[in-house]
Amino acid sequence: MVVKTQAHGPIEVPEWVVDFDSFGEWRFSDDVPEKLKAHYVRGRVWVEDMEEIFSHNKVKVAITSALDAIARTENLGTYFQDGVLLSNEAADVRNEPDAIFVSAESLKARRVTFKAGRRSSSHATMLVGSPDLVVEVVSPSSVDKDYEYLLAAYFDAGIREYWLIDARKAGAIAFTIHRRTSKGFAPVRVVRGWSNSDVFGRSFRLVRREQFGLADYVLESK
Repeated sequence: MVVKTQAHGPIEVPEWVVDFDSFGEWRFSDDVPEKLKAHYVRGRVWVEDMEEIFSHNKVKVAITSALDAIARTENLGTYFQDGVLLSNEAADVRNEPDAIFVSAESLKARRVTFKAGRRSSSHATMLVGSPDLVVEVVSPSSVDKDYEYLLAAYFDAGIREYWLIDARKAGAIAFTIHRRTSKGFAPVRVVRGWSNSDVFGRSFRLVRREQFGLADYVLESK
């Protein structure tokens, strides 16, 4: 399979990339650009191209600004923005979420570990295990992955909350916190625009606003 990308040109995914191990062998090889966003979820491979600025990148900025500040101020754990590869073999998933949060309790219990890459100078390039929270911002090329495949995979990976955000439409933002239950993820009930997060112990809402005539976002909490 050949995927055409604006940032890296044509990317060939070899036919032998069919499972968790073969994806890892290909993804960590010298044939793949270091900054390429390639995801493996349950037998399928996705290669993402350059992201939309105002319905994707700016949303991630808002999420990072709020959650990282809360995690640091309240000493809750550690927050990672996109670019961190999450690997969970039991759930058959190796992908790069738009954000990851690991609580202090999970770090202490070693529910996640950090693995170095192939380069001799690398110390930690992959997060292995079960973080407490993952965030995905939907793009045109990731709809099936985010809404279907990852919903099941993240549950099997033991993740407590899955935040799914879709800001592609001009109207209301689809901001859903999926909470772990005994049967699977269930969307948290929205109360007057607010959704409660058990992981952070507070409620959130994502607001779109205009700054300098351009779309911008704020993740509010209470």
